[in-house]
Amino acid sequence: MVWEQESKAILMLNKLIENKQEKCYQYWPSDVGPEHAIRMPDVDLSVEYVNQHDYSYYLTRVLRLTDLQTETSRDILQFHYTTWPDFGVPSSPNAFLQFLNKVRSEGVLEADVGPAVVHCSAGIGRSGTFCLVDSCLVLIEKYGIDSVDVKEILLDMRKYRMGLIQTAEQLRFSYQAIIEGAKKLLDPNTSPTEITNHVALNNSHSEINDTVATSSSSDEESDEPPPLPPPRSESLKRPTSASPVDRPLPKIPNSVSLNDIAYEERSNGNAEGEESYNPSGPLPVVPGGDGSSEDELVEELRSDSDNTEKSSCIEESRVSPSELRHRNRQEKKERMEAKVREMKRRQQVNEQWTQLKRHKASLQD
Repeated sequence: MVWEQESKAILMLNKLIENKQEKCYQYWPSDVGPEHAIRMPDVDLSVEYVNQHDYSYYLTRVLRLTDLQTETSRDILQFHYTTWPDFGVPSSPNAFLQFLNKVRSEGVLEADVGPAVVHCSAGIGRSGTFCLVDSCLVLIEKYGIDSVDVKEILLDMRKYRMGLIQTAEQLRFSYQAIIEGAKKLLDPNTSPTEITNHVALNNSHSEINDTVATSSSSDEESDEPPPLPPPRSESLKRPTSASPVDRPLPKIPNSVSLNDIAYEERSNGNAEGEESYNPSGPLPVVPGGDGSSEDELVEELRSDSDNTEKSSCIEESRVSPSELRHRNRQEKKERMEAKVREMKRRQQVNEQWTQLKRHKASLQD
């Protein structure tokens, strides 16, 4: 498949053995060098382990794939995330985004090369989290933050791969990584290791656990069997626009606020280069479908932007450049907070409307 599709990279998000179970076959040689290459005569290919680089919580390997008939070779980059637990999440959104940026910087996700191979053990939990975050950030970078509805994108992805995103924790992490990545796109001056104004929410998340089963899964020694993936009929079944979603995403608590921002940093238990992540906060707000308030919000943001530009021109000669930059950042932050509050309001309206439709449908049944 890698040879046929001309893939340039393999993204491996699992370890070979997890929870005392073999999760993945080692498809590359154990030792470096052509003398240790794996030959596959049934497909006329061989795999050679060329080199490896250790980045603390992930590895990069170069695997050389050779056609035994033509003796042509291709170097395949393997990005191996070694600290992502099964049914869990990375240590922090920032650590994950650094891994994603490393993958992107190698050019293996560009449109002019073959598709990258993304896999974990089952191919739906960790793989789904990676693909959802990357896809949403690509859309935000290309079309703007208003173009992304995370829930709809996930439901669309589930038409092609059932069961993507297995736990509430993975879904919550996806939202937080998307928001953190979008902030870096909006403010390019933010360094990868400098996390400021985190979009982390408070720790009340009991409502999420009522709709999606959570898994601790941080204990690598647990012998309990992993939860089964959702049935195929539920994963692939896509409701029409006139009917409610069969399995809604978790509700957004009313206590969500951008002012309740705090990532707890831990000094123990994490690999060097990773930052601690507290996944207990509720999901950030999903943009709703209330078109009436959306137009008002756009007009308000445009008006704020015009006023900001006018005031900036007047005061530019009176203040220093550093003070001007600080004011611009503060104004951008305030506009973003206002936008998120409006998105939360629309989401609550949509949730109430969905519940009302379901109640009416149940009465008719």
